[in-house]
Amino acid sequence: ASAACGTASAQAPGIGTITSRLEARRFKLEDVPEQLHLRVGDRIVIGLDNRALIKGSLIAYALPLFTSLMGCAVGNGLYDGSDGATLLGAVLGLAVGLLGAKILAARLTARGDLAPQFLRWAQPGETCSPRD
Repeated sequence: ASAACGTASAQAPGIGTITSRLEARRFKLEDVPEQLHLRVGDRIVIGLDNRALIKGSLIAYALPLFTSLMGCAVGNGLYDGSDGATLLGAVLGLAVGLLGAKILAARLTARGDLAPQFLRWAQPGETCSPRD
């Protein structure tokens, strides 16, 4: 299946899948003091500002949903309850919402609001799971 999908493992079986998963988990931390000497593989705790997380969620989910519903209402109102017009309005509204979400998310990213921040070093044995 991986050969048909054009993944990195099609070129080197067994290596590309692990490498691409690790690469997808890497990101650049902003404003980390150089005296920390962070290296790839260090265990750290990162965080996002709560307001940025809420803004990002609203932009990604609420905006497209809202514009899609508004498109439904406009299509339904303009064409006197036509199902086709309502569906077309929903699709156009969704497209407008997704475009708006892309633009607004790019602005948040450019301002650095969505960038993860270094909080502290992870304690030995510390995991992400609250059940441990």
